[in-house]
Amino acid sequence: GWFEVPVGAFNEYLYPDFLRITGTGPLFTRYVIPGLWSEVGVQLRGRFSLSGITNLTYAIFVVNGLQQPDENPEDGMVAEGGEIRSMRYNVNDQYSGDKAFGGRAGLEIDEFDVGVSGYSGRYTIERNRRLSIGDVDASYRGEFLTVRSEAAVAWEETTDEVLHKFGMYVLVAGRPIPWVEPYAQYDFVETTGSE
Repeated sequence: GWFEVPVGAFNEYLYPDFLRITGTGPLFTRYVIPGLWSEVGVQLRGRFSLSGITNLTYAIFVVNGLQQPDENPEDGMVAEGGEIRSMRYNVNDQYSGDKAFGGRAGLEIDEFDVGVSGYSGRYTIERNRRLSIGDVDASYRGEFLTVRSEAAVAWEETTDEVLHKFGMYVLVAGRPIPWVEPYAQYDFVETTGSE
């Protein structure tokens, strides 16, 4: 089916868009992990109760995957190294049958949640260039306080090098009264590195 890709807490828990605390998504959801990222594929997810307040969660998937836009895919020129967010919405694999895979594992302890997730798949139409993403997240949501943090790194293969893209954010929000929730957020993105 068509589902939100469970890579990172932002895609796993903060959809739809209007349920966010902030007016806009963290910067890394534009440059490292596409925010509101949906795919066509197969997904298996679940939750195991370890005790009354502790749960182990998981989600694994195989999907068509992110695909670099290429204006002329049969011209012998490989479009590569592009913006990751623009690679969304690849609902059919017209040029490549290669599938992407990934998942997220999380541990919920009362109001705390920590998780690790990943993704890997071919993103170019004509040659086998891979895009891999790793993510860690942690959050706390209590009655009066919310704290969220997430960091992600992407490795984007090109002909000459592997592009290294990194992003993270930390958000703290308080609810002194139920209908008011001021917040502070720190974002950091680095998209110019290579290995």
